[in-house]
Amino acid sequence: MCEIFISHIHEDERAAKAISSFLSDKLNGSITDRLKGRTTHKSSIRIFLSEDQFQIRLGDDWLEKISSALISAKVVIALFSKEALTRSWVHFEAGGAWFLEKKLIPVCLGDIHPETLPRPYSNKQGCNLHDNDAPYYLYQSVFNSLHPGGICQPPRSSDPGENSLNHALSRWKGSA
Repeated sequence: MCEIFISHIHEDERAAKAISSFLSDKLNGSITDRLKGRTTHKSSIRIFLSEDQFQIRLGDDWLEKISSALISAKVVIALFSKEALTRSWVHFEAGGAWFLEKKLIPVCLGDIHPETLPRPYSNKQGCNLHDNDAPYYLYQSVFNSLHPGGICQPPRSSDPGENSLNHALSRWKGSA
């Protein structure tokens, strides 16, 4: 069903969609095999977002769809804003990922930082997407989780995907 699951609250939907678009653009390209030094295949990474009407359709049991997506995902990105920390939904999905032994990546927005997250999230290496190198760090970490032994593309000084993500994040409004 999906390789990546992005957990977020409704208010952080814009940031979640921007992350999904950024990762999709970056990950759905060629993969170079580290051992052989050649391009091995084009990937087709699927990302689950609960707002996507093509992933949860009218009449579907949305809890069942979310559960199936969590089970199939290899990587779960838990998106934490100040507001998300006060709600149960991201905690619920992240807990499911934890017990399913998925790669759980805490990604913070606004003035939330990984080291200030409550445990057990603060035990995981995470990032704040507003930090300069965070988008590439996220891409690299997800890539290496999905393609052990592969080599991801290094960042470019002017990356249109990263510029688009940064633009979307600048329009994201965290709770006061």
